[in-house]
Amino acid sequence: MQTLFIFVWWFACIFSTLVTTANISDRYIILLKPDVDIVQHLKFVENLYTKIIADQPDKAYQGITHQYNISDALLGYAGHFDNTTIARLKIHHDVATIESDKVFVAEASVPNAKIPPTYGLGLLSHRGLENMEEYLYDKSAGKGTFGYVVDSGINIKHVEFEKRASKGYNACKPATFEDDNGHGTAMAGLMGSKTFGVAKKTKLIAVKVLNKNEGTTAALLDGYQWAVNDIVKRKRQSKAVVNCSWYGAYSPALNKAVDVAWSQNVTTVVCSGNVGEDADNYSPASAEGAITVGATDWYRKRHPASNWGDPVDIFAAGVNIYSPAHVNKTAIAIGSGTSQAAAYVAGLVLYLKGMKKSKLPDALATKAYVLELATKDVVKDPKGSHNRFVYNGSGK
Repeated sequence: MQTLFIFVWWFACIFSTLVTTANISDRYIILLKPDVDIVQHLKFVENLYTKIIADQPDKAYQGITHQYNISDALLGYAGHFDNTTIARLKIHHDVATIESDKVFVAEASVPNAKIPPTYGLGLLSHRGLENMEEYLYDKSAGKGTFGYVVDSGINIKHVEFEKRASKGYNACKPATFEDDNGHGTAMAGLMGSKTFGVAKKTKLIAVKVLNKNEGTTAALLDGYQWAVNDIVKRKRQSKAVVNCSWYGAYSPALNKAVDVAWSQNVTTVVCSGNVGEDADNYSPASAEGAITVGATDWYRKRHPASNWGDPVDIFAAGVNIYSPAHVNKTAIAIGSGTSQAAAYVAGLVLYLKGMKKSKLPDALATKAYVLELATKDVVKDPKGSHNRFVYNGSGK
């Protein structure tokens, strides 16, 4: 076992977690039924849309903007359409669901720095509360694994990542790939940075779906499908995880995407949300195929803002959490929320996959092992959530 002690205090800055606001006017997410010929359907939509807007020369609609295909099990698209086109699609025999696209925006959290900067790692590697400053971990430390961070990007030049972070996919074009918010860099740091990360030797892959503190359901789905398809294509199911530290109002499309990823043996870790409500009403927190994570303080008491209920599988530390920042190569940030807690659990998945190698080949085995290993009945005020706290099996 390796031991990491931290006795220094770092410069702190506030970063954000994400919530949804109102629907975006005339923009929609459309999912298709199984076995639909998506090529033929898209041709139909383009023809329909072209004919209808020909009679509305004063209106500017974009038509189809995104296409979705996760292993042929989730088929769909997003687009900017007039009401007549949507009315026709609602009764089309190919269409399973239609929902309005939404904007995700930032909600700031306020830190209170009076605890060891890596106490979350201490709690993760001990059953009790006595050794918050000590992180015990196996020397494998997630080596040979891959963490897909579906977020605002990663500051890949930060010294904490030791050149193990890379750019994977940008769903926010024409915006740059840079992390202009810091949320993604912080999440990547908790998963795998050298000081603050759970899996200190993992490789981190940035999937940018958020730009300037906001993103759309369409972009989130686009980035998420890229991550899942990349894992499947490269046969990384036994050594990868997708982290989604964002949430919003219930979305059938987002939930189905996570469930389809599960069926393809891809593990997804998500946050429960930060509004202190039933997680059943939020996505992707309510997706059955996710590992959904709530947040506690350093005494393992559920944070009042942490969403609760049956979808919440496990808890991790999520109050006053230190991690790398996006502003330069050495800056450190501090923040609170279920985003941080989820990133810890995503890091644990990588750590365990690195230790167990082929023994955690799929999402089912991975989730079962994470939940089995967890410390039971120590979370105060779980409020209907499963009373489990994340644990790495250190033996302490």
